[in-house]
This record gives sequence, structure tokens and C-alpha cells, in this order.
Amino acid sequence: NGHGTSVASIAAGNKTFTGSSSYGGYTVTANSVISVAPNANIIAEKVLNASGSGYSTDVANGLRKAADAGAAVINLSL
Repeated sequence: NGHGTSVASIAAGNKTFTGSSSYGGYTVTANSVISVAPNANIIAEKVLNASGSGYSTDVANGLRKAADAGAAVINLSL
């Protein structure tokens, strides 16, 4: 639980770093952004309950809702 939030921040995080830092062998320079697509928009559809359980129909309905909302790329963090 909470994995989707982490994945969303990796995919579309837009925090600008003010200084230089090193993370796991990567160097982040000042005024740079770490994410795959910092200008992306997130459409969040939570389909599992608080314990991480749900039905495949819940997942399918979440996919349909995201697509209907205009999602061009969909990531499932189940």
C-alpha cells in the first residue's frame, strides 16, 4: 500500500533541486528535476481496498475510467 504514490512521483515528480546532490551513484545538479516525465499529469484511480485486496472487475473499471478521462499512458501499481 502506498506503492502507487511512489511510482507516480518517480514518473511525474517535478521538484526542482536547488543544490547538487548524489543519490545511488547519480549526481543531481542544481536546477534539475528527477523524474521520467516532469510535465505529465496524474489521473489517480484507487481500485483496491485499504488492505490491498479487490476484484479484477474493480481494476478493469479503474482502467476504463482513466482511459475515459484521457489517459494516454496507464501504469498499474497493484
